[in-house]
Amino acid sequence: MTGGRRLTACATGVLLVIVAALVAGQVFAGAAWVLPVLAAAVVPAVCAVGVAALRGPLLGLLSGTGALALLLALGVAPGRALASGGRRLLSGALPLEPTGGELAAVALGTGVFALLAVLVALTARTTLAVAVPGLVALTLALAVSASAGAPPSALVVAAALAVGGLRLAGLGPAGSPVPSSRVARLRAPLAAVVVLALAAAVAPAAGALPGAGLRDGRADARALVQVPVTPRTSTSPLARFAALAGGEPRPVAEVTGGPVDRLRLATLDRFDGEGWTSSATGVRAGRSLPAPPADGLPRTSVSRRVEVVEPALLDFLLTPGRADRVSVPGLGVVPATGDLLVPADRPVPSVYDVTASSPDLSGVSLRQARAARRTPLEAPAPLGEQAGRRASGSTDFARLAALESSLAQGRRAEGAQLPSGSGLFQVQQLLNTRTGTAEQWSSAFAVLARILGFDARVVVGFQPSASPAPDRMRTTVLTTEVTAWPEVRFDELGWLPFAPTPAAGRPPAGSPEEAVRRAVEQEKLAVAAPPGPTPAPSAPGAPAAAAPAPPPAVRPADRPIAGILLGLALVLLLLAAASTPVRKARRRRLRSTRTDPAARALGAWQEAVDRFVEHGLSRTPAATSGELLTGARPLLPHSGHAGLVELARLADRAAWSRTGADASHADRAWLLAHSTASLLRAGTSVPRRLRGALDPRPLRRR
Repeated sequence: MTGGRRLTACATGVLLVIVAALVAGQVFAGAAWVLPVLAAAVVPAVCAVGVAALRGPLLGLLSGTGALALLLALGVAPGRALASGGRRLLSGALPLEPTGGELAAVALGTGVFALLAVLVALTARTTLAVAVPGLVALTLALAVSASAGAPPSALVVAAALAVGGLRLAGLGPAGSPVPSSRVARLRAPLAAVVVLALAAAVAPAAGALPGAGLRDGRADARALVQVPVTPRTSTSPLARFAALAGGEPRPVAEVTGGPVDRLRLATLDRFDGEGWTSSATGVRAGRSLPAPPADGLPRTSVSRRVEVVEPALLDFLLTPGRADRVSVPGLGVVPATGDLLVPADRPVPSVYDVTASSPDLSGVSLRQARAARRTPLEAPAPLGEQAGRRASGSTDFARLAALESSLAQGRRAEGAQLPSGSGLFQVQQLLNTRTGTAEQWSSAFAVLARILGFDARVVVGFQPSASPAPDRMRTTVLTTEVTAWPEVRFDELGWLPFAPTPAAGRPPAGSPEEAVRRAVEQEKLAVAAPPGPTPAPSAPGAPAAAAPAPPPAVRPADRPIAGILLGLALVLLLLAAASTPVRKARRRRLRSTRTDPAARALGAWQEAVDRFVEHGLSRTPAATSGELLTGARPLLPHSGHAGLVELARLADRAAWSRTGADASHADRAWLLAHSTASLLRAGTSVPRRLRGALDPRPLRRR
């Protein structure tokens, strides 16, 4: 490659690495990471190219490496943070904070692959090799950011254009002339347009290809590194429930910023027959926390400041809903629930700001919602009979509402000596005595729901006794206000809270709890309503009342067979068309790199004849060079006739002369072949040249 082509290859190779960096950057929150990552790619590459032009590729690589190290040390993260950046990048909760070791790891990888692309561009004989570092970086970036979602399609198109540009930037062997005509100089942009058109044509049909829907998951590098956050204690929050609820009231925290109805502390989803614990694993979190599962529902966000008064009581942090953002980085988060836990290597923060959200269930028909299922819990026969008798109804929500109503008719235990425990024994005892705390009532609901096959869990938190007034900006949370409630997962709505505890109070308007309470009350009225009167028979001749339309049948969507066949045919057609230019380029490279000078000279003549065949020259296996000259001259401008004649003479000398041809003759033959091809293209329209590039006739054996 010439100097200009090498510079173009360097720029395009670095561009492909930048595309990979933009894909990897999806793991970060916000856009503050963009500038450091771009600088890590551009600054070392520019230093390497500049020094290489004066002192050679090796010194250029060393200077670029020094520039990258200086940039990382001064502008991104110190060495210690960089050492742990890779592990934190693959083990932290998404989205990550664009600071520290995580950002340094992405910047380091970007800079290293950019320097590799520059080194290959300065030393390789073919520009396609320059794409290798970028493609490797893109593969790694896709694996790192798999959990963050699919990359934007524009980045994929940019990567395809970068590879296509590299292919067209340096066509031809070393020593080939640089095209001088205006049309030849437009070859790379035209090829880029062709690559873009092919990418746009294949993209819509990619989802219909065979096997496209067989595997939903992506290769996720984060699955290879598991670094769970160790909590301060492994004791279930329910273990101290009775002591807190029945003891002297002590302040736990002060919440400011607005009224507070109920605060979440921990979600318990594992039941072993003796009590409830959490099976989730916490991961290290930044300030932005993992988003809740997509359920299509709008969410209402609130922000509160929490001042911790009694840190010894909080292994988890209080949140007014599912936490979306917290002001203190480095905590642990359970991605499935949004619970914030305090790691063993960190103290409980004295003050933190938290933004949390809850689903907006207004306008949602809960009574027809379908609950998620799980393997029914194995329990003693009396509990199974209780579950079946208490949960009567024709729909999932009706059964759960009946279960809640039957439990809420009991009594709430009060006093200093409160019952404790949430296992099967305590549930059976509660159903017999009909007296217990929120711990037992919530556990009873969740256990009976699981016996019926519903996916239920228990949540522990605090509920201030004072009613939440809009003008109350400070709330003191007391130990005696500890509470618990069950939640049941619904297929399209997520987790919905229920209130089986007697005298649980009325939830605030607009909250998910209030929406569930309203639906439960409607279910009670529907069950208590007497049957309606029998409709009178219609008069003779009157049209019969229209029967209610049956619900639409739900059946699996038919596979788009026509789309699959069309997409497959399109891809095969594109692959067949693209293989012809690739095979021609490969044969041209083989002809131009032969060790025998005579064979190289003959290869130059054969290459020129192939270009004339693409433009309409009729060739027979026994045609002589003179006959080919006679047929080729009308296709070539007059200024190229002399060069074509000289090329034919060099080919005849290489084929028939006793002295043969030396290296200078072979180089001259290839120079004339490239000049002839350039003149031939200059006098031909673009559609004609495209048809010639796709013409397979020159590949046939003669």
